[in-house]
Amino acid sequence: TSKKDKKYNCVAWAAKRDQDNWWEPLKEPGCYWPKEVPFNYSFENYVKVFKVLGYSYCDNPSLEYEFEKVALFSDASGFTHVSHQLEDGAWTSKLGPYEDIKHTVIGALESNGTLPAYGMVTRIMKRRRQIWEKQNQKPTLFSRLLEFLRTLLKRFFPTASGNQTNN
Repeated sequence: TSKKDKKYNCVAWAAKRDQDNWWEPLKEPGCYWPKEVPFNYSFENYVKVFKVLGYSYCDNPSLEYEFEKVALFSDASGFTHVSHQLEDGAWTSKLGPYEDIKHTVIGALESNGTLPAYGMVTRIMKRRRQIWEKQNQKPTLFSRLLEFLRTLLKRFFPTASGNQTNN
């Protein structure tokens, strides 16, 4: 969905749509790493990046309209990639210094033993939705319907609107 860009990576894209920084524990110009997270490459530190951003553990990648989800990938060497779920249920991934893409199945980037890929989805995390892809466009029928359903859900089921977190 975008052109090649070496300025940002999958972590920056999934975390905040940050297209100005490469999120990695490096002390180099153009790199960013949250100060609350230890400065090394462990898989758990990449999980901590998303915890700092308000994400908590989640059991599955299924779409939940009020939440956005990330899927963290790893292989035997550790963290390899993170994808972000869009509000339509598809996923978006920034492919290193290359473009970001949209894929309908989270497993599309998993290793299958033949093609090089990003390992396996190791952790799913979610938070209340903060990233909306089409903020500056006219509301679509789908977005209006979604907002109507959110309003009904909050009105008739105030405790079921997702106030629980899994840690």
